[in-house]
Amino acid sequence: MSKRGRTDEVEEEERTPAAIFAARHLNNGVAPLFSLLDAGCQLYAHDDTARVAFCLQQLDFYNRKFTDWKKYVMFTDLHYTRNLVEDNDLLEVIVLCWSPGQVSRIHNHGQSDCYMVTLQGEVQEKRYNKFVDGKEVSETDSPVPIGENTPALTLLSEATINSKSYPVHIRDNQALHSVGNYTTEGAVTLHVYSPPIRRVKIFDNLVSERTPGFFSVHGRPTGKS
Repeated sequence: MSKRGRTDEVEEEERTPAAIFAARHLNNGVAPLFSLLDAGCQLYAHDDTARVAFCLQQLDFYNRKFTDWKKYVMFTDLHYTRNLVEDNDLLEVIVLCWSPGQVSRIHNHGQSDCYMVTLQGEVQEKRYNKFVDGKEVSETDSPVPIGENTPALTLLSEATINSKSYPVHIRDNQALHSVGNYTTEGAVTLHVYSPPIRRVKIFDNLVSERTPGFFSVHGRPTGKS
């Protein structure tokens, strides 16, 4: 009996309908990726499982085939940066750059789907939720009001995600999370939010809310630190 290796598995993956569709449309990298995700989110608007699977597959294919994301890479020592590639009313694609030691605060996603793939280096994702009477309660089930003390949060999982890892997906009915670079090298992640995040809750000592900003838009610095 012959042994199957990772190369065989990849070749088989690339014969799937989703991979063939991606290969025909991702000729120039991240810009067509945005259009492809936009079409997929509309096509699977009423099929949550298929929509999530489709987006994860396209991000994985893009990560293995393209490097044009590098033109959106911008680091600063002050904090991790959010660099907008493209957006519309349905979704946004953002390149995040993490210098060593930079970590996001625990946050939600404003009822948006969050998809993340690591393009360079390594990040760590930690997922949290609160428990009430021994039962896990999500931010969707019981939102914490702005200005209140952050309730006790339980660490649910901790995962190291590198450029060879499959993309991940999270939404508010699953967990809160934080992402950080705990290595000595810079890391780059690609995030897709659908719909775009307009307001996000931060879970510090007190629960606060903010509008996420961008360090650059379409490859041009915004001048905001």
